[in-house]
Amino acid sequence: MAQTQFLQSPPLSCATAIDSRHSRIVKRTCQVFAVPESLPNQWAGLKTFVVVERQGERDRQPFHEYQF
Repeated sequence: MAQTQFLQSPPLSCATAIDSRHSRIVKRTCQVFAVPESLPNQWAGLKTFVVVERQGERDRQPFHEYQF
């Protein structure tokens, strides 16, 4: 559900930060999304969800990941 909503809807809010410490460079983007009304009953009452995207370089190795 979160992955589909993330790809289809604009975020309600967004913030980005860049960190260049400890031999790495990391760009973090945090986005807040509204939960669709068609949400399964097991998540009743949930209004928003957060997606954190991290990308950059650790020990000279590139990475790109999402946390929902």
